[in-house]
Formats: sequence, C-alpha cells, structure tokens
Amino acid sequence: MDRSTRIVVNTVASYARIAVAAGAGFVTLPLALRSLGATDFGIFSVIAGSLTALLFINGALTGGAQRHIAYSLGEGGKETGEWFSASMVIHGLLALSVLLCALLLAHWLIYSFLSLPQARLEAAMWTYRVVVALLVCSIISTPYQALLVAKESFAVLYLMAMSGSLFLIIGVVSLKALPGDRLVWYAAINAVSDGFVMVGPVLYCLVRFAECRQLSFATNGTRIRRLLSFSGWNLLGTLAVQIRYQGPAILFNRFFGTIANAANGIAMQVNGFASSVSTGLLTATSPAIVKAEASGSRSEMLFLSNLSNKYAFVLLWLFIGPLLFDMRYCLRLWLREMPADTVTFSTILLIILLIDMLTAGFTSAVQAEGRVASYQSVMSFLICVSVPVGYVLLRFHRPASSVLWATACGSVLADAGRLWFLCKRIGLKAWDWVHGVLRPCVVTCLACSVAMGMVVISVKPGLLRLASLYFLNSGIALALTWAFATSDAERRLRQTGLFRLQEAFSGSRRALAFATRRQ
Repeated sequence: MDRSTRIVVNTVASYARIAVAAGAGFVTLPLALRSLGATDFGIFSVIAGSLTALLFINGALTGGAQRHIAYSLGEGGKETGEWFSASMVIHGLLALSVLLCALLLAHWLIYSFLSLPQARLEAAMWTYRVVVALLVCSIISTPYQALLVAKESFAVLYLMAMSGSLFLIIGVVSLKALPGDRLVWYAAINAVSDGFVMVGPVLYCLVRFAECRQLSFATNGTRIRRLLSFSGWNLLGTLAVQIRYQGPAILFNRFFGTIANAANGIAMQVNGFASSVSTGLLTATSPAIVKAEASGSRSEMLFLSNLSNKYAFVLLWLFIGPLLFDMRYCLRLWLREMPADTVTFSTILLIILLIDMLTAGFTSAVQAEGRVASYQSVMSFLICVSVPVGYVLLRFHRPASSVLWATACGSVLADAGRLWFLCKRIGLKAWDWVHGVLRPCVVTCLACSVAMGMVVISVKPGLLRLASLYFLNSGIALALTWAFATSDAERRLRQTGLFRLQEAFSGSRRALAFATRRQ
C-alpha cells in the first residue's frame, strides 16, 4: 500500500472512530449532567483535569518514542525493537513516579487546594483514586499505542476506542439505577471505558509485533538517553499545552467555584468533539511526514505538512462553522439546561481550535527534522503566557471569558512562531503557506460566514435554520476547497482521492488485513 493510500485508509478508520465517539459524547454528557448535577459534574471535571495535567510528561515521552520509531521504520526498521524497549523502560519508571506523586498530593489537593463542597469531599477522594489508577495504566500502555501509530496500524486502536465509547453509553444510561454515590460510579465507568483503549492495543501488539516480545532492557542505555534528551524539550511544549487548557480551569475554580468548572467542562467536551475531527487527519499524516523526512524527501515532507494544515482547518470548519453561528440553540437542543457562560466558553474554545489548525501540521515537521530545543522553548512561552495574563485580568474583575480570549491571542502568537521556525530552520517558503493555506482558509471562512450570517438574520432558531446552515456551509466550503488546489501534486491527489476513498470503503476487509498484518 503506497503512502497516500495508507493515509486515506487510516483517515477513514479515524473518522469511523470519531463518529462513534462523538455519538457517545452527545448521548452521555447530558445524561451525566442531569444524573450528577452541575456541582458533582464540576467536581469530576476539575479533578480529572488536575490529574490529567500530570500526563504532560507522558505526552512528551510518547511523542519522542513515536518519532524515533517512525524514523527507524523510514530507514528500514532494523532498530525499531530497541527504540520500543527504551520507551518501555522510561514509561514504566514514569508510571511509578506519577503514582507516588499523585498519592502524596491527594489529601492536599482535595481538602485544601481545590474549592469543593464539604459534603462531597469523601466522594471526591474516591473519584481521585479511580482517576489515578486510570492514569497509571494509561502511561504503561502508551508505548504500544505509539508503536501502532508509527506503523500506521490505526484500525485496531480505533476499534478499541469505539468499543470503549459503546461501553460508556451503556454505563451512563445505567447510572441512575446503580446503588451508592453516582459521582464515584461515573468515574469508574469512564475508567473502564478508557480501559478498552489501553488493554486492546497492548494485547494486539504482543501478538502481532515481535518488537514487543523481544525487550532488551540491558542494552538500551544510549537510546534511553537520546529519547530523554529529545523528549526533554518536547516536555516544555506538552507542559505548556496542559497549562493553557488546565490553567483556566484552576482559575475558574478559585475565582468562580464549581459551577464555572461545569461550564468549562462542557465547553472542553465540545472542544474535544471538534478537535477529533481535525486530529484524525493530523494523526494519519504524522507518520508519513516523519518517514518522508527520514527517507530524505524534504519537499514531500513540507508538502504533506501544508496539506495537513489546510485540510485539518477545512474539516474542522465544516463541523463547527454552523455551531459558531447557532451555538446557543445547539447546546439547548443537546443539554436542555446548562450552566452560565457555557455558550461563551464553547464559542471561544472553538475559535482557538480553528486558529491552531492553521499551523498544526508544522509540529510533525519540526519533530521529523529533529532540532526541537529552541523551537519548544519559544513555543512553550507563547502558548502558556495566556494563563498569567488571564489571572491578572481576573484580579482586575474582568469576566471569566477574558481568560479564554487571552488564550486565543496566545494561539495567534504561536501560529506566527511556528511559521517563523519552519521558514528559518526547515526551508519552508512563507508564501507557500500564505498562498496554499492561509488564503483558501480565510476566503472560505469569510464566504461561509457572510452566507450563514444572512440565514441567521432571516430565519428563526430551530432545526430548519441549523440544517440550512450546515447545508450552505458545506456547499460553499467544499466548492472553494476544490477550487483552491494550488499545486500539481495536490491536483493529482484530488483526482485520485475519490477512487482511493471508494477503494477504502469497498475493500474494508482488505484494508483491515493491511492494518493488522505483521509489519
């Protein structure tokens, strides 16, 4: 299977998983909100968010492992097993460290730092313990997931994710019938749902890939040091992202209480659904970008990076463009009742996501090239500087939304920083990005916005208006995307894309064989 066909097959598998996950989220979140209430839902959101922040180290190490495994595969795959073994050693030690850290912080975090209702402290502590166990298992399983991504075997990963989503639906629907504390049950249901994503890839890799069964811990000192050196700089970037998203949650809790956390939790769920639309494409193209660089094809690597930027943005806009114009109605239709500021928080987070997509593919390009020290230092500052700015704004009695608007400004600065590094370090021509990414994306947004604005003005809120917005937005966006193919390579890809997509659907058994064979 050639590289572009593999990308198409993996993207199709990715969006099948996204459809199931989005359906599960749309079903479970309003049910959970009504079953738990805004206070308990806010407690779960802030505890899960605070603990997830501990995974910034794991994220950095996983990115490093995935990059080195993919690079090894691009060079022929002789050292893949050694890189996997080195990653397992690092993640095993990290899991132990996170467990000890979480246990030591438990009492202070629940009883002193977070602003939680006195009557719910015991349930909050049990929720904390469940989430800690989940995080430790997640860390141990991530080298296996990194191997699957590097080998571009996405089918099994997404199959397990879909199974977890289906279990989540069953669990949340049954939540009111379960005895005991619903908050603790909700945490346990989420843990088991995520467990499908962790256990399935581990078992699959042990059966299918020899690298996972032939660990060589004693000979991996050099590779461990190289992984830690590479990931140490990535750690800054991952930490900055965690601060950018979890920092506002902490600020909301300290200044406004758990109701604001509930609104932010719902907005983050909306953001998660939306981001999965574009990250499915980014995940599918990332290994191809790294392998192109490893094989010496810098021009192909830059082409794929810019293509990822544009189509990640367009796919995201197809989904969220109408939401931005009819957010209140959509949330009312979905949740019936919602905390204050939910509409505002959701809208701003989606705008931030759109801004990020303009240069999202460049991250894989920088990782592939390998020189990440100065890049991560500068980008980390630009990404997380919005949190202290948000704190200052809140101290001056600005509304809660000002924190997220500060985050949006930080995203604009981060886009400019990525573009500068790609031009200076890797040889990207700024005009190629402006002409091939920024221009079509801006024109598409403006044209769609004018048309949808006219609909919003002339039609009352309702299903008819929402359907009209999606139909109009999709038609204009797809037509402009088709018209803005800016290179011969992209035009050839456009001409063969429909055929390959049809082949991916009709040959699902063949695609599964490609995804699951020993590589």
